[in-house]
Amino acid sequence: MARPSTHHDIAASIDRDTIAKARTGDKQALTVILDAHHDQIHRMLVHLVGRSAEIDDLRQGVLLAIVQGIARFRSDSTLSTWIGGICVNVAKTHYRAKRLRAERNVADGQVEIDRAHARDAVRQLESRDELARVEAALAVLSAEQRAAFVLASVYGHSVNEIADMMSAARSTTRLRLYYARKKFFAALGGE
Repeated sequence: MARPSTHHDIAASIDRDTIAKARTGDKQALTVILDAHHDQIHRMLVHLVGRSAEIDDLRQGVLLAIVQGIARFRSDSTLSTWIGGICVNVAKTHYRAKRLRAERNVADGQVEIDRAHARDAVRQLESRDELARVEAALAVLSAEQRAAFVLASVYGHSVNEIADMMSAARSTTRLRLYYARKKFFAALGGE
């Protein structure tokens, strides 16, 4: 399985002049930044929140936050790290809203219906089964643990980068990673 482009690949494609222009409101420079990071944002959101019908709305939320916040971007981290932090915040907001909706709604049985249809397609089930197991294992993690785990395991970010993205202490980030890994692998059956 091909590993997603790292933040270093994307960061290398955006020069400081383009970032400086975008910070002053240059629409063309901002478009270059948004275009260069569009796929990274999508992949990161999918990894953070899972497959969701709301993924396009979440991505738009990240893009809007970049547009609204680029003037405040400080170059003490890479642009990709800053954008990753925005993705994490959007994902956390999504989880909070999802939790509130779940508290207000009664289950309608759709999950069981979907699973029944999936069982009919044996070949699809085999590939989906592994994905479902991973998604189920990720689902046992808190939003903060999942974000830290995905940023480290999928994107290869360091503890320091993750702490910056999540606006958390390094020690907190290390603990989140430790417990996330422990819970994730326990949920997978100790693999």
